[in-house]
Amino acid sequence: KLSDYDALVIYGDLSYKDQADYKAMILMGKKGREFDFIHVLCRQTSRHGVAVWLYDLWEQKKLSEQNLKIKIEGLFAQDEFVSDFDAEGDERGYHIPVIADKRGKANKYDRIESTESFFERRWIFFNDKEKENTDQITLIDQYLAFEKGSGVNDDGPDCGHGCIDELNRMLFVQKFTPRTTRRVMSNTRY
Repeated sequence: KLSDYDALVIYGDLSYKDQADYKAMILMGKKGREFDFIHVLCRQTSRHGVAVWLYDLWEQKKLSEQNLKIKIEGLFAQDEFVSDFDAEGDERGYHIPVIADKRGKANKYDRIESTESFFERRWIFFNDKEKENTDQITLIDQYLAFEKGSGVNDDGPDCGHGCIDELNRMLFVQKFTPRTTRRVMSNTRY
């Protein structure tokens, strides 16, 4: 159940080119150490197509009942990206709270490679019910083909990094318990 996760996030990596490049959007959950790819979009489509997918998922899975963050990577043209989601909301009569991730990021290759240890430790899982889903298959293929300098599409794995990073940030804040100690005053004069 979605409500069993410690945290949920939907993260999108939307290329600026309308149909030429891949766009990815992932609903990921974290429970303990494990990260679950729950629902995936990873295809060559328009930003409008991504917005339709998100709104359909929102309705089908009743995501309004969940506590989750929805972010899209977008340092440039971010207003244009968010406006695609707003336009779909105008059509449907409600709006999903999508925000642009404005943080500066490291090199794309380094970002994706930084998730390698989660795979090696077997903390990453893909939804078995989606194993025949073309989008999930495409995402897995992009992970398997990922290599520095290869030139293969890597928008899906970059989106996966965004999910993992955001989930870790969310849970660090939620689970971090500050420790305080009593201050000991010294009789020493300065």
